[in-house]
Amino acid sequence: MAFNERFFKIIKYLLPKSKSFKIYIEKKLSNFFKALTCIPDDFRKYLDEIYLDIFPKTTRQLDEWKNEFGLFFFPPYENEQRETIDGEWKAKGGQGKDYIQQVLRDAGFDVYVHENIPPVDPDIFLTSIASMVCGGFNAYAGRLDAYAGLTGGELLVNGPIYTNIIDIASSAGNINMSCGNLKACCRYFEKMEIVDKTYTITNDPDYWGYFFFIGGQATRNINHELETIDFALIPSGRKEEFKRLVLKLKPAQTWVGLIVTYT
Repeated sequence: MAFNERFFKIIKYLLPKSKSFKIYIEKKLSNFFKALTCIPDDFRKYLDEIYLDIFPKTTRQLDEWKNEFGLFFFPPYENEQRETIDGEWKAKGGQGKDYIQQVLRDAGFDVYVHENIPPVDPDIFLTSIASMVCGGFNAYAGRLDAYAGLTGGELLVNGPIYTNIIDIASSAGNINMSCGNLKACCRYFEKMEIVDKTYTITNDPDYWGYFFFIGGQATRNINHELETIDFALIPSGRKEEFKRLVLKLKPAQTWVGLIVTYT
């Protein structure tokens, strides 16, 4: 709380024009009205801060924006949370390559979107192959390319698929199957579980154009066909958020190849 000269002048203007209400000299009445100037000054600051809450970089209400946008996968660190909210604000519509790429980058993901036009077999970029074998030339400690594991992208078609788990409560001939018994039910649904559905990439070239890729920088050959796609780095803590955003933005009829590494 602090004295505000501007509001003090307003109060002097509103006071009756009499000797009793003159507050040009230091006296108890002057100090009283000086103290009152703190109230509108604090109120103005409070309103200014509320206005700043609509901007991702200055808001104090990160949890409120999380609920507003329905962000089930919210990163743990504040700077990433602000990037996430900023990306949601900027996602105003559209499904073109440039728009999807811009929204993802605005959300803090260093990725690029590549259309599969002219179409090539998506399996080229999505099949996992060994990146290093024992005794291979790349296996020497200290080599920059000496890493073990598999290379290959991730195919993203839909979000998580849930299914009911059925518990068998009774079977034919069971004593509980008697007519009128309160427990006479054949089966019931007890819970849900997430099932990872496996999608098969078609061999029909007519459908390869429905694929596009999200990853790092890419190269194309003289026919403008995709030749290589670098892996993009995505923070592991934002993995589900990244995939949810891709599913939200992509056209429903398309399949996405994620050429990414979660760090």
